[in-house]
Amino acid sequence: MIGEVVDRIRRFEAEKEKEIREAEREASRILGQVELEVARLREEMFQEAMRKAEELKTAILAEAGKEAEGIRKAFEERAQRLRATLMERVPRVAEELVRKVQKAYAHK
Repeated sequence: MIGEVVDRIRRFEAEKEKEIREAEREASRILGQVELEVARLREEMFQEAMRKAEELKTAILAEAGKEAEGIRKAFEERAQRLRATLMERVPRVAEELVRKVQKAYAHK
């Protein structure tokens, strides 16, 4: 009778140890799956961040291009105004120089 009880206790312990080992294997398998999922999500997040960074870079470059074009147009307009002003003044300056030369050589 005591022997039967001891045998039942040993069988019960063996069964529980087996259940524990199975639970440990299952936990290990689940942990491996979780680690793989974490790695996948990390890579996915990295790719998303890179995509957004590329979009931002493209938007910034487009905006900078617009600004550069605006600056170029403003300088072009300013250069044209300056050319027009110079073209107006050249005949007057030339006439003034001719008068000064004539005046300077007229006295000699």
